[in-house]
Amino acid sequence: MKNKLFKNLQYLCLSILFSTVTVYSIGSLLTGAYTGEYGYFGFLYNVLGSALTGSLSAWLLVLSPILFILIWLLTSRVLGSIPKKIEE
Repeated sequence: MKNKLFKNLQYLCLSILFSTVTVYSIGSLLTGAYTGEYGYFGFLYNVLGSALTGSLSAWLLVLSPILFILIWLLTSRVLGSIPKKIEE
């Protein structure tokens, strides 16, 4: 149980890191430098602060890599369980 909790916390931390780095990098390329204080760390602080106050968009941003993987696995499991017709 303790190992599973630790593994889930690792996934959450990697998800936060991956999604914020991706959004920050693409945003910097498309719109220019982040105007908030402290660059990326200011952006990360704002995203985490919004997530802790219950902002749905911040939670979707933070959990988007995990949600993508879950949707991918569920889709592959559903499509894999559908028997394929063999036409002769």
